[in-house]
Amino acid sequence: MSVTPNETTGTAHEATPPTAPTAMGSTGMSITVVAFVVFIAAWIGAKAVALTAPTRLTGLTGASDFDLLRLVLFIIAGAAAIVVGRQLRSIQRSVFIVITVFYFVLAGLGSIFASDGFEGDVPFLAILTATVFVADLAYPLIIAQVLAVTVSRVTPVAIAADGTTTDSTTDTATTTAVAELDARARRHGKTAATVLFITAAMTIAVWLARTVPLYLPYSQFTEWATRSGLWSWFDVPNAIAAAVGSVAAVFALRAVAESRALPTPDPVVGSRPKQAPPKLAHTLTFLTVSGGLYFCLTSTSIAIGSALGTDGGYPAWALGMILFTLGAFVLAIVTLDAVTSRRSTPDKSD
Repeated sequence: MSVTPNETTGTAHEATPPTAPTAMGSTGMSITVVAFVVFIAAWIGAKAVALTAPTRLTGLTGASDFDLLRLVLFIIAGAAAIVVGRQLRSIQRSVFIVITVFYFVLAGLGSIFASDGFEGDVPFLAILTATVFVADLAYPLIIAQVLAVTVSRVTPVAIAADGTTTDSTTDTATTTAVAELDARARRHGKTAATVLFITAAMTIAVWLARTVPLYLPYSQFTEWATRSGLWSWFDVPNAIAAAVGSVAAVFALRAVAESRALPTPDPVVGSRPKQAPPKLAHTLTFLTVSGGLYFCLTSTSIAIGSALGTDGGYPAWALGMILFTLGAFVLAIVTLDAVTSRRSTPDKSD
């Protein structure tokens, strides 16, 4: 009796949907990470320029130069963001590009209309400011989700379900390739986890350094630190930790995805060993990157003396710190578990 291929047959599983996204290779991963680093630098730089530029209140003529620099940085950040999302599915990529262009055009218009000589309609400026405010809060969530989706796509190594092949030469080559990929995933995962632990520890240390003196007797050092702005400069390591940790989170998710894409060449006896679910690593990466971007932006604003002049103010700073610190710490644990635990042959039901 013939069997008609359907969604439950092997034929359907072997066929690749025409709209399926391509897995990201090593080159694509490198390009994505570089683009993400450029995005962070340009986006934070544009916001920092907006906070430090001469304003209408100062009456200085250099404001237009700062507005132009801000506009250029926004263009660079937008182009880098589009590169980050270049490997999304066609429809998702188109939507992401539209959102990115819309956001950075609005941000650029805001920098142009912020010049001293502009005499525009006040309601228009109010609407533009409010729209950019909402977009500033939403876009880190979007770019974090795009990174989590694209980076976690890897090409599984083809191997028989029972861990054997008919050709001994092919079997040996496959086993060697799997071992090399496993070693690379372990190395990258351990490095990313270590960086995540360090950056999370930095934020906790800075928080303790700020909090503990509040419960100590008032001293001359506390008075000097307050007058000199020492507590504000503590946000410099916070901003650095948030930026570095966000990049490390991307590498951590990649290591988890690569590790779970590698089946073991030997049959597994007994129950399957516990492994970190990719969905958990995906969610933790999203929280760590989005929280890291908020935390980096607000910490930078404090460090340059703007006292939380960015969108969201203190709530965005506190929420960003909590999401980044907890996300980085838990993601580091999940990554270490994924790359060091014994792999098992994937279930057909997964």
